[in-house]
Amino acid sequence: MATLTETAFYTRKGLKIMGFGIIAFFIVRFLFGIAAGIWLSIFPPAPPPPTLAFGKLPKIQFPQTPIGSSSASFIYTLETVEPTLSPQTPNLKVFFIPKPAPSFGAADKMRSQASRLGFTAEPRRIPQTVNQWRFDNNINPLHHLDYDQTNGNFHLYYDFRYDLNLFSQRNFVSQTDIITQANSFFSNLGLITKN
Repeated sequence: MATLTETAFYTRKGLKIMGFGIIAFFIVRFLFGIAAGIWLSIFPPAPPPPTLAFGKLPKIQFPQTPIGSSSASFIYTLETVEPTLSPQTPNLKVFFIPKPAPSFGAADKMRSQASRLGFTAEPRRIPQTVNQWRFDNNINPLHHLDYDQTNGNFHLYYDFRYDLNLFSQRNFVSQTDIITQANSFFSNLGLITKN
């Protein structure tokens, strides 16, 4: 049977070995993480293959043109993540965004949002639509608002071709000034949420 002195001696020795083992484990783990990071930067893994979760993209439908016309009549728009023709990112994450459903109180919210934009008249349903409404401006007939009651999206229209004074009233000094004024406009409407 071991004496109390021997037990204390072996216990201290065991605790020292366990402490060195824990320290060695964290050092090895840290070095392994650095080595793995260097390895992945030199030999990056192949990107995952694309999935067809949302189906294949439809084929491009080019507009029909008369036989004698040239292809110069086509207008192309580049819509890529990086707006250049350089090699693009091979894969992008796509997130599903569910469509909002009609909710109780959506009509009150629509009227409240329209009044903040300066439209106080009663709306009228846009023909051949389900939940889209038009607010007319009784003071300025060039100005109207189309509002989708289901998702809260709206289009604010102003036919500036008949009111060229609109541009003389604003003085935009720089792009930063334009962004600041736009942020202020949408913040006052409660449409900018801070994440």
